[in-house]
Amino acid sequence: TLSLHDALPISLASGLGRLGGQIVDSAITKIDLTYIGAVAEWNTRPLTACVLADVLRDVSDSMNRVNAPEIAKSKGIVVTDSRTSDVSEWPAAITLTLTCEKGVHSVTGTLFAGREPRIVRIDSVPVEAALSPFMLLVHNNDKPGMIGALGTALSEAGINIADFRLGRVGAGQTAVALVAVDTPVSDALLTKLKAIPQITNIQRLVF
Repeated sequence: TLSLHDALPISLASGLGRLGGQIVDSAITKIDLTYIGAVAEWNTRPLTACVLADVLRDVSDSMNRVNAPEIAKSKGIVVTDSRTSDVSEWPAAITLTLTCEKGVHSVTGTLFAGREPRIVRIDSVPVEAALSPFMLLVHNNDKPGMIGALGTALSEAGINIADFRLGRVGAGQTAVALVAVDTPVSDALLTKLKAIPQITNIQRLVF
C-alpha cells in the first residue's frame, strides 16, 4: 500500500502526468520518474502507472492505469524510475522527466503536510503552485512589463486571474509563470498573449 493517505500521492502523480503530457512539443521517447524522500519508501508501481496513463492519455483511446505501462512499451517509449532519500529540498516529491524528439522537459511536484499537491519546478525553474482546472503556463524573459501586459489582456477579455505564481532562475534570466484562470482562454486571446514581447512561449493547461 502507498500510505494511509494514498489519495494525495495519486493526485500528485496524476497532476504531474497531466502537466507533463501537455507541455511536450514532440513525440516522447523516454519517461524518467524519480521518487524523492517519503515517496520513495512507498510502493511506487501504482504511481508510475498513474503518471504514464496521464502523460500518454492522448496516445490511445483505451489508455488507463492498468494498461499504461504496456502501451508505453508498445510505442517504443523507455520508462525508468529511481528513488532517492535526499530530502534537502522536499521531504516527499516526484520528478517527471520527459525526453522528446525535440528536447527534454521536466516537472517536479511535492506533498506538503496537510495540503494539496504542489508543482515546485518546471524545466529547472523553481515555481510553487497548486493545479487548477484552467491554467496558463508562461515562459518569458525576465524583463519589466510582462505581468502587466498579461493581466491587462486577460482583463480586457473578461477573464479573472485566480492565482498567479512566478518563478525565475535569477534576475534577467528565463522565468516561468503558472496562472490559474476562472474560465478557458480562447484561441484568439492565446494568439494575442503570444504577441506580448517578453513572452517566449505560452500554453493552455486543463486539469
